[in-house]
Amino acid sequence: MTDETRLPAVDKELVDEFVLRAHGDFDFVQRTVEQAPQIVNGARDWGGGDWETALGAASHMGRRDIALFLIEHGARIDIFAAAMLGERDARAGRRLSAPKAQGSDLPV
Repeated sequence: MTDETRLPAVDKELVDEFVLRAHGDFDFVQRTVEQAPQIVNGARDWGGGDWETALGAASHMGRRDIALFLIEHGARIDIFAAAMLGERDARAGRRLSAPKAQGSDLPV
């Protein structure tokens, strides 16, 4: 991706709010992804090396609806999200990820 095609960086304060609200505010998550789709993999720094993404937030709260929405919009699935979604296969990321990532060489 060149600098000309790269989406602009998302404001840190918006990322922080997005991750915080991904613990349970599905409407906010949907609206924010519509306005800034590149936010789906943004991470909040809680300090002390504790980083959290919106998918991580939704996963540890058991918010399957938010987690699946984020995955459908390109969030990178991890083992914790896969476990919350009931996936037993370590390759779940390929099955659950957005169609544009299907068949790619992205790590699971």
